[in-house]
Amino acid sequence: MMGIVGSLLLVGNYIGMQNVQQIFWTIFALSSILFLLPYLFMFPAVLKLRRTEPDTERPYRVPGGKIGLWISVVLGEFFLLLAVVFFFVPPENTENVLRYELSLIIGITVTIAVGLYIHFKSKRKTSSK
Repeated sequence: MMGIVGSLLLVGNYIGMQNVQQIFWTIFALSSILFLLPYLFMFPAVLKLRRTEPDTERPYRVPGGKIGLWISVVLGEFFLLLAVVFFFVPPENTENVLRYELSLIIGITVTIAVGLYIHFKSKRKTSSK
């Protein structure tokens, strides 16, 4: 499934691009953003789990207690969001900035939609057994 989605995104990005550098950067930015997105949810999950399950034994502790944990989460979220924003900056010599940014937004949306579709479809299969 990943090969199919990746091929569709590759072909979709290739159509209308001016040069190989722009195609490479678009695919690199898209894959990097998709790699970073789950981490945007994992940092806040740490706070939630520490609050809802405080007695669960953990293999590690963040120095500084609750304040250190909050600082880590806020800094982690900030730098992840900053990285995602920087990936939306188009490469040099990009003639159509809107097209570049739309290709990232559409690629992210399609990938997430396919992932959600697979997730909910598999959930229905396991709940019907």
